Amino acid sequence: VNFGRMSEDEARRYFQQLIHAVDYCHSRGVYHRDLK
Repeated sequence: VNFGRMSEDEARRYFQQLIHAVDYCHSRGVYHRDLK
């Protein structure tokens, strides 16, 4: 594991995965208050 700052591309990949995961949860009827 590389500690410290991550590249912008790597951060973008993680953020896109997070957005897809939240979108999937929404499509299954799970919302933000349920994800806390």
